Formats: sequence, structure tokens, C-alpha cells
Amino acid sequence: MHTARAARFVRTDNRLAPRLGARYMIPAQAALATGRRAAIAAAAAVCCAVAALHSRSYPAAGSPHSRSPQLQQLPQQHQQPHRPAARPAPPRRPLADAAPPAAAGGAAPAGAAGGMQGVARLFGSGRAGGGQAGAARAGQDRLVDYLITSELVKTPRVEAALRAVDRKKFVDPAHAPPAESYQDTPLPIGYAQTISAPHMHAICLELLEGHLKPGARALDVGSGSGYLAAAMALMVAPDGRVLGVEKVPELAVRSVESIQAAAPGLLPPGARAGDAAARLGAPAGAAGGGAAVLEIVHGNALADWLEREPPFDAIHVGAAADELHALLVRALAPGGRMVIPVGPRYASQVLTVVDKAADGSVSSREMMHVGYVPLTRPSEMEDGWRRA
Repeated sequence: MHTARAARFVRTDNRLAPRLGARYMIPAQAALATGRRAAIAAAAAVCCAVAALHSRSYPAAGSPHSRSPQLQQLPQQHQQPHRPAARPAPPRRPLADAAPPAAAGGAAPAGAAGGMQGVARLFGSGRAGGGQAGAARAGQDRLVDYLITSELVKTPRVEAALRAVDRKKFVDPAHAPPAESYQDTPLPIGYAQTISAPHMHAICLELLEGHLKPGARALDVGSGSGYLAAAMALMVAPDGRVLGVEKVPELAVRSVESIQAAAPGLLPPGARAGDAAARLGAPAGAAGGGAAVLEIVHGNALADWLEREPPFDAIHVGAAADELHALLVRALAPGGRMVIPVGPRYASQVLTVVDKAADGSVSSREMMHVGYVPLTRPSEMEDGWRRA
């Protein structure tokens, strides 16, 4: 009976096989052929262990910043062999009350409280109601509570933004089960793209939190589902602007629909995904027929049109760059910050923080190992290979 159960695990776990690849399933299949129950059980355990490793990202080995207090640490269960008793999740706060802690001298940072009040005006308190909407809100709240307990979300502004955007509305049922929307795992959204795991969204927002102030300009390269762009827009609202750039036109169109369903106050009525090449430096919102906090366009962020854009205070790159592109560095405003994965394609990359000082000097530091789809140039195909 145990042999049959192992056989079903090896042959039918359709979610595990694509994630790990055939090379991790071969030992289990070979053990199955021998008929030895112990070998099958061991192979199945190896598959589960590798799946757990592939679903998390870890600080870069040997990096002087791998345990920096500026980096939001991974859950304790991934740092120590024995996890201590989990502390209860902190009490939830309504968005209107989620203001950053007071700065030195007892005064809150200028404009911070106003930004969260702007979020509250757009979406109310964000508390669970009844019916399906209440169930979805409860699922999103549990996900954010998990990220707080795991010490990935630490600032009230990041917490408020993540609570306000329902991840389930950005998951396409044609590509991933809706039941997995609130799990801490990346999910496919079609066209060989994914929506990142919630812990990666939390880490990137925390790294950019000090630069996503109300009134700031932000750029999301490879905006994909639109989830992180919406969260960034909430943090710079009501007077800031966020531009999301997605190379797949169909995903750009779908992301606008998802944002309208999850956070309609960020887009003007009748908003649509515009063409990046036709922007000519137009302000965010022009493609939708009026000024708005958020705009989604389809195009390549490494094309010439980006040179015509005003500089950005915060840049998030959601695709793996095989080098630190000078075009993106030039797009960063003095005093701004960019978070970008840098490294070889279809391999492990390093999440890198790039800071530009007021005098224009640039510094960078490595944070942690990650795995992203490729950031392609205009001359390259979708999979990152150069056109013939």
C-alpha cells in the first residue's frame, strides 16, 4: 500500500513537477522501479525538501548585508533548526490609523500620515465584511498577518498597502487555482510570467518604503499582474505617480482590469493600458484619459522612451537583469533608490539595492539570492534569446 501511495505522489503531483523539473523527479522514479519501499519514501522526502527550498529566497552567502537590520529577515523557521513558539500576530489597525511611528523629537515624518489618510479615503478601513468579499478580505488579512509574524512586514505603511490590495483578484483562474491566492508562493499568470510570492513583495516594498512617500514618482519594471504597482501607488497616494511597464500587451490589459476590480480609486474611469513608445514623456494617467495615481503601459523598459521620462524616486524591477543597466540608473532621481535582481538568466540572481546620492554618485549592495524571469532588451525575444 505504501508503494502505491508513493507511486501516486511521483506520477500525479502536477504542481510539484513543473516547479522542480525532471531532474528532481528521476531519483523517485528510479526508486519506484526497484520496488523498495524505503527508497521510495526517501525519494519523496527529498522532493518535498527541495520544493520547500525552491519556494523561499535566502540572503546572499557571505554578503555583508545578509543580516543587515535594513533587510527584512526571513521567517525564523528557515533560519534555525528548531522554531520557537510563534508569537501571536499583532493587532490589526484600520488604514486610517496606520501612520508611521514618530520620528526623532516625537514628530511623524512630513506627509506620511496624510498619505495613509489618502489611502483610507480611497478604500475605507479595509476590514472584512460579509459574503464573498468578506471572505476574500479575511484571506488577505491572514496573509498579511503571516508576513508580520514572519518579520517581513515591519512598517505600518507597507502593512496598510498590502492589506488594501486583494491578491486573489490578480490571480487568473485559468493558470492557477484561486485557493492558492493567499499562499506564500509565486503563481503563474500566463505568457511564461508569474506573480511573485508575497514575501518577495513585502521585502521589496520594505526596501523602498522610505522612497515611496506621498507625492513621489515610482516605476515598476515588469509590472506583470499589476499587484505590486497597485501597492506602490497606494503608498505614494494621493499626489504621487506610479508607472507600471509590462512587455506582454495581454498582461498589461489584464492587469488594468485586476486593478480596477481590487483598487478602482487608483485608475480613472475607462482607464486602459497604453503604449509606452507613444508616451513622449506624458504624465502618468494620460493613457487613461486624465491624471491618476497609477498608469500601466505595455512596452520595453530598456527602450529609448524611458530617456524622455522625468526621473523616479523609487524603481522596482521585477525581472532578472544580466547587468546593471545604465539606462535604469539614469532614470533614478538624486536621492532615489532602485531594487533590482542582477545575475544570469534562468539561474540564481542577487537582489541588489542601488542608491543614488544627492550629488549623483551611485552605490549598490547585495541583499539576498532570488530567482526571476529574464529582463529582455528590445532586440531580444520573450525568452531572452537574441532575434536571428
